[in-house]
Amino acid sequence: MDIYLIRHGEAAARWSQSRDAPLSEIGRKQAQSVCGYFNENRPMTIVSSPLLRAQETAVPLASFWGVEVETDDSFCELPSLVAFEERVLWLKEIMQRTWDQVDGALMEWREAAWRAVNSLDSDTVIFSHFMVINAILSMIIDSQRVVVFEPDYVSITRLIDRGNGIELFDLGKELDTTVL
Repeated sequence: MDIYLIRHGEAAARWSQSRDAPLSEIGRKQAQSVCGYFNENRPMTIVSSPLLRAQETAVPLASFWGVEVETDDSFCELPSLVAFEERVLWLKEIMQRTWDQVDGALMEWREAAWRAVNSLDSDTVIFSHFMVINAILSMIIDSQRVVVFEPDYVSITRLIDRGNGIELFDLGKELDTTVL
């Protein structure tokens, strides 16, 4: 079984500026570019974070394949445990930590994403977020670091499950993008 983790396209506002921004014009073009990667694939299940930027990134591929986008809260961005105006500093600190140094709520969030990936039963494309992709990858590669990979916008990371556990097949494109 193939599982693809795709980071959403560029949002119209940064995470520090909006709780749920739509895609920017560039982000809409990036979302459209995902179809080129999958143009020779048969349709798969498409799952998205419920956040607007992820759902909007999923739409072109869903239209191309003629399938519906399912939403799953398990693939939503990490829960912010502080006031909105304190999110930037909080996230910068979290990104420098290891998983044994984070709050129990973040560990539960990570484990929920991992359970959701492990519960998949068909080839699936998941549209999600920087930190979700890191949470899942850290489980696969058995790393304690919270950030193990810096996926670019619409970066496509391929996982494979041959029946004996999920493995990393191919990391997506990595660039220094503005997370905050």
